[in-house]
Amino acid sequence: MLPLAGDDAVETPLGFSFRYFGTNFDRVYASANGFVSFVPEGAGASENTPLPDPAVPNGVVAPFWDALALAAGSEIRVLRSGTAPNRTAVVEWSDVAHADADPAERGTFQVIFEEGGQVLFSYRDVDFGDARFDQGASASVGTENPSGTAGVAFSFDEPSLRPNTTLRFTAAEIGEEIQCTDLDGDGFSIDGGPCGRLDCNDADGAVHPGAPELCNGRDDDCDGVVDESVDADGDGFTICGGDCDDADAARSPGAVEICDGIDNDCDLTVDEGFDADGDGFTSCGGDCDDGDPNINPRVREIPGDEIDQNCNGSLLCGAIPPGTESSGSVAWMIYGGILLVLGGRARRLRRAGRAGRIQ
Repeated sequence: MLPLAGDDAVETPLGFSFRYFGTNFDRVYASANGFVSFVPEGAGASENTPLPDPAVPNGVVAPFWDALALAAGSEIRVLRSGTAPNRTAVVEWSDVAHADADPAERGTFQVIFEEGGQVLFSYRDVDFGDARFDQGASASVGTENPSGTAGVAFSFDEPSLRPNTTLRFTAAEIGEEIQCTDLDGDGFSIDGGPCGRLDCNDADGAVHPGAPELCNGRDDDCDGVVDESVDADGDGFTICGGDCDDADAARSPGAVEICDGIDNDCDLTVDEGFDADGDGFTSCGGDCDDGDPNINPRVREIPGDEIDQNCNGSLLCGAIPPGTESSGSVAWMIYGGILLVLGGRARRLRRAGRAGRIQ
């Protein structure tokens, strides 16, 4: 039994030379988290990634890479058997629990190295009493070369495994170093198969599987969908798809334009259709008479006609209010329906008329 706990990894000899992606190895590093690796760095990692992956750990052989827990009765053990040239080395995770599931629910599985260059994954029980983790639903299953640039992926975070089954990786798949085309150096190739997930644009290192999707009219993460993750307000339009405000679901191409000083339909025009007299001002934009182009906030006020031409809510500089007697020079105006005397002295103000100056 291997002395493992937590996220430990321990070196263990295979008992023979095993050719793996063009290099001979005689030992592996077994992790408590359901995988072994031919490279020691990061060999105890609990957070699984898609395979292959250039980030550590590398040289991963993963029958069930996930966050596992060694509870009472759990064991990780190695069994070596056979004679040359048919020797085998078995690493078994027996009655292990999932770190985030009921510790009473256990799984058992193996990785088997055959001297002839084959790798087998054997499963007895892969149910942990929780659909989030059962049958590999949150696990990585597959192999990768020592640099993490090529490999054979069976599944990633998919419930793809079944009890009492075996997966076989042949010497042709993992025995020799595979040549993969990666012109942009992003760790993903255009070859597929053992070279891993396809790079949909090998001329741009920012475009590859797993890259962040940007709103730029291209498929950055190579999932066959363009700009799928950039619709913050959920209105069905992205910013590069014409949404002029991705924080407001009421604003998008084809929305109904209303008179509110905002471009609701994202056509780069504000409140179109709400300027009946064509004077450049709408009723919600300060035009107090949208049936007369000579009345709007830009027009100069005409004294004495009892019309608020500039829509500022006041009448200015008209005749003497009816019924008003004065001496001296009195400037006056009506603002908000109230007669204001601005200078001089008025003897008697009977009622408010229109704006003007009292002589």
